[in-house]
Amino acid sequence: IPQNHKVILLSGTLCDEHYSLEFINHFISYKSSSDYTLVIHGWANNNAISQKINKLVKENINVVFSDFFFDWNKKHIIYQSVDIGLIGFSKDTLNHRFAGWSSGKMFDFMRHGVPILAFDGIGMKEIIEKNRIGKTFNNQDSFDKGITTILEDYEQLRLNALEVFSKYEFKRNFKELELFNH
Repeated sequence: IPQNHKVILLSGTLCDEHYSLEFINHFISYKSSSDYTLVIHGWANNNAISQKINKLVKENINVVFSDFFFDWNKKHIIYQSVDIGLIGFSKDTLNHRFAGWSSGKMFDFMRHGVPILAFDGIGMKEIIEKNRIGKTFNNQDSFDKGITTILEDYEQLRLNALEVFSKYEFKRNFKELELFNH
């Protein structure tokens, strides 16, 4: 990855329900993608998705795919090394419909002050834009504008992400539940 590139991360399960191929295609179509590298780190939930991702990676020099197992205790290395995080959950499946606030990658990005660009699914605009930790999008134009907007207000979005993480961090809320149950 060239040192002057901004790094955008798509992580976790790579599947239709997470808009994985849409994210990759939006990135490839992004007008300024030559100044960015898309890092895809995760595992495909079926061979068809894996084959499509590998084909797109081979055709695009600024797209990197890794599917090796990363030690859970060291995953912070990936998250603290990127500039923008991608998140998407399909509203068509009950399991993903309200996944925003329960998303591990959402909290990993916030924990490391990484602004987020997310598909505009149920609740995502409220989570992302109300808390000013990134932008949501629903088409190529709003994807492009989302990256531009994030970079224009990067430092403030980064600080907001860190603040929001400390407010909603899982361990803090579990401690409150534990105290309530005793």
